[in-house]
Amino acid sequence: MIHGFIKFSKLEHLKKMLIDGELYCNRIATIIKNEGKHWGDKFEGVNEIENYSQGKLSLFDENAKEYVSIPNIKRIQRLKRYKAKFNNILCLYTIDNFNIKNNHLIVDDRMKGYGENALIIYNPALFYKKIKNSCAELNIELCSQKVHYYNELNNQTKLTLFDKIKAFEGENEFRFLFETDGSKILKLNIGSMKDYAKIINTKDLINKVHPPKITNE
Repeated sequence: MIHGFIKFSKLEHLKKMLIDGELYCNRIATIIKNEGKHWGDKFEGVNEIENYSQGKLSLFDENAKEYVSIPNIKRIQRLKRYKAKFNNILCLYTIDNFNIKNNHLIVDDRMKGYGENALIIYNPALFYKKIKNSCAELNIELCSQKVHYYNELNNQTKLTLFDKIKAFEGENEFRFLFETDGSKILKLNIGSMKDYAKIINTKDLINKVHPPKITNE
């Protein structure tokens, strides 16, 4: 069961999201090309993975007009990525039964690197409805789901945009995908979120000594 969502980011961006309801949905192509410790993923959008632990890699040398072997390669991965119709994305941390322990919210320590502040959305149904309505006004198809995490060292044949490698499992991600041509960032306006969201400091949110309490009040 999903109890809410969290968006980690800079304070200025979260204020626009909270007050004006401005959602910036990044290009998936940008995520693929800009891989870093806390952002970007070269495996994003991959549909198939083939792993080779033995064998030899040979590349064609245009000058020599022949194949040249590359030595000392212990493992090779072949990634296949097919053209997708969903090219913009909104990623959120999921508040669900996975991270609620004894009525306390336990957020993975790795999320500290995703932003100094966090926007907590505590009415996920209303949030989803507003995104859906905004997409309908723009005639944009919407698809959403919680992410599944997999081991990229195993061969994979049926991956989708709702699959990510296990290294990102701490994100406990829920994502919204939007059918666009992916040529630019998609901007949605869903109206003020003040009635069902609030901004807090990430350090207060990820607090192992005094974690946030989850109540029905």
